[in-house]
Amino acid sequence: MDRTLNPEMLDSSPFKQFTVWFDEAVSAGLPEPNAMVLTTFGVGEGPHARTVLLKAHDDAGFTFYTNRTSRKGRDLAADPRCCALFPWYGLGRQVTVEGVARQLSKEESEAYYHSRPWLSQIGAWASRQSSVLASRAELDDRVAELSARWPEGTRVPMPDFYGAGT
Repeated sequence: MDRTLNPEMLDSSPFKQFTVWFDEAVSAGLPEPNAMVLTTFGVGEGPHARTVLLKAHDDAGFTFYTNRTSRKGRDLAADPRCCALFPWYGLGRQVTVEGVARQLSKEESEAYYHSRPWLSQIGAWASRQSSVLASRAELDDRVAELSARWPEGTRVPMPDFYGAGT
């Protein structure tokens, strides 16, 4: 397979080109083609990197969801500069996106939150991302308590610390 890449092969819109390559990664059956390594900058610290999932992309940007009290949430609130890397190794390709994150509205975040499975909504409440647990039982106890509070089939409100960035 010829992997030559010339500028004339690319769409003049980086967003359109990303869509072409993203669709190729999906079609190729790559595991988690929407996984991206998100790098943020801590205040007075070095960079922090972790994998998050891309949930949408268009000319306005790349959307992911997070707990706003997590380290990445705190980092982005203090310094919205970030970088995302899509490692599509199976295609011999990676894409890097650099820019400034912005929070989406509560309404936009809620629409996605309520589209998630019930247990994922419970998990958003139970997991305090980036905090250390004494044991797995602590998390299991939170899930059990919240599951009793909002049994399956009931509406689980979106936590105020949950939201989207793009």
